[in-house]
Amino acid sequence: MEIFSDVIHFDHQLFLILNGAFPRTWLDPIMTAVTDMGNGAYQFPIGLAIL
Repeated sequence: MEIFSDVIHFDHQLFLILNGAFPRTWLDPIMTAVTDMGNGAYQFPIGLAIL
């Protein structure tokens, strides 16, 4: 399960990098839509790519 926790940690860091890399007005609707998917649970960027 070590690799699973590493992937989750990397994915969380990727979310933070993406969230801070673009102007808020452009990114907020996208992050809101991503967060609202799947019973309102946070969806990781890698998870979205897999979907």
